[in-house]
Amino acid sequence: MRGDVTRAGFARPFDRTVQSRLLDALCVLGGVALILTACVVLSRGRILWEDEVLGLALLRDPSWMHMLREWSLGADNGGALFYLTGRLWIEFFGTSALAFRMYSATGFASAFAMLWIALRPYYSRTTLTVAICGMWFIGPQVVVHICEGRFYGLFLFAAMLTFFVTLRLAANDDMRVSAVWLLLTFAAHALLVTSHLLGLVYSVFLLGALMVCDAMRRHLRWRVYLSVVPAWLLLLAEHTAIGSAMNNGKPHYWASRPGLHLLLGAYHVFDANVNRALLLLVLVLAIV
Repeated sequence: MRGDVTRAGFARPFDRTVQSRLLDALCVLGGVALILTACVVLSRGRILWEDEVLGLALLRDPSWMHMLREWSLGADNGGALFYLTGRLWIEFFGTSALAFRMYSATGFASAFAMLWIALRPYYSRTTLTVAICGMWFIGPQVVVHICEGRFYGLFLFAAMLTFFVTLRLAANDDMRVSAVWLLLTFAAHALLVTSHLLGLVYSVFLLGALMVCDAMRRHLRWRVYLSVVPAWLLLLAEHTAIGSAMNNGKPHYWASRPGLHLLLGAYHVFDANVNRALLLLVLVLAIV
């Protein structure tokens, strides 16, 4: 952990030299360039898969109102923000597969930069390089989603922005929070919940974490907490689309409760060799 520590044990951002800031900027630009390059390279020769086709078909709709109406009928599972920003994206960059996938990659790149900015005041450059690059470029799930034209990049950027705001508020033990930070808190949580339904889960936990930090200092900042509530209310405008998507996808909608077989299948991918390896692992752990 880097930086000065407050009475409650929370690290404060510290001032760095111009040279250090320049190196950080180069690291961020390098990560952004690598993400965008990965999207271009991995997209070569790959056709659009089903979910990408569904999303792009809506975004290609000549009418904005018709696009939103079809979305509200459950044509796709993204949040409203994905279609509003995605529509603007294709207006500028076209509707090719690569252009559509670069939308998602740009979101991942922005999330990379936001996470670096959020954590750099507290951790060394080496630590962040290993941790963030390891998560972004080694994990196969993240690498695959970088080059998919979906809402994952937007969702991740919104999550990192909300994390950044929460971290800064937690590091500041001043009871008086400016109107700018209150507005920024609302905007970050609003982006999070309207980018994907699961954004509500992240929003609740991040707000809860902030309240725990404040409780450890023995003071609560109700104005900050209340600024998040209007962001949650934005989901009321999406309730028709959420309900329609769930009805259209029954009984295998992604948010349906899985059975034990499907739950275990997520870990052993229904492969006999994996089952044997897991059984051996369980036996070894039991012996230990």
